[in-house]
Amino acid sequence: RINCEEKIDKQFATKTYRRWNRLFRKQNIAHLFKRGGIS
Repeated sequence: RINCEEKIDKQFATKTYRRWNRLFRKQNIAHLFKRGGIS
């Protein structure tokens, strides 16, 4: 049972990490554009 819960936890963490990663990447790019970091 503990093993199964760990598996679900890992899957959830990976999903959440990917979602946040995508969001942060978008925000970072927008932030760079705002500051004129990308020419």
